[in-house]
Amino acid sequence: FMIQKEVAEKFDYNSKKLNKYKFMTAISSKYDRVFLISRNVFYPKPKVTSEIVKFTFNNHILDWKKINNFVKTVFLNKRKKLASKLDFLNKNKLVLFGNKRIEELNSKELLEIYNFF
Repeated sequence: FMIQKEVAEKFDYNSKKLNKYKFMTAISSKYDRVFLISRNVFYPKPKVTSEIVKFTFNNHILDWKKINNFVKTVFLNKRKKLASKLDFLNKNKLVLFGNKRIEELNSKELLEIYNFF
C-alpha cells in the first residue's frame, strides 16, 4: 500500500511509543515499511511524503470485538496505570505490569496482557 509517511509511522509496532494502531497491526499482521516516495514525483506536488508499506496478514481468525474492547479499555486514559483499568491484573502473573502505564510497555508485553483479557 502507499500511505502517508506519518500514518506509516503510526502502524510501525517496532518503534518506541505504543498506540492502538501499532497494537492492532502487531496482533493481525507482519508489517514492513518498504521505501519512501518523494513528493516531487507527483503532479501536482502534494504537501506530504508517501511511503510504501507491506502488510502480511496472519492466517488465524481474530475476535475483532474482543480486540476493540481491549483497545478501548487500555488506550482510553493513557496516563492511568494499568492496574486501575484492568481488574484481572492482580489475580494473574501480570502483576508486574499493573504499576505501568500503557506507554511504558512494548508490543510483546501488551500482547501478553491481551491474552488474559
